[in-house]
Amino acid sequence: MQISIAINDTLSSVWVGLFVLLTWQVVALYKELSKEKVKTRTTRSRTKEDKRIKIKCADACYD
Repeated sequence: MQISIAINDTLSSVWVGLFVLLTWQVVALYKELSKEKVKTRTTRSRTKEDKRIKIKCADACYD
């Protein structure tokens, strides 16, 4: 009986450890994806801004 309880406790500890590890992996992945999303948004914003500047310069050159 005591062996059975010890095995169950050990398995429970392993499952809890795996759950915690998996949870941290998901959190790390979410943070990484969030960083990429911000980088993409910044790049898009910068590209739009560059296009506006080029258009303004082109308009000024032809005036």
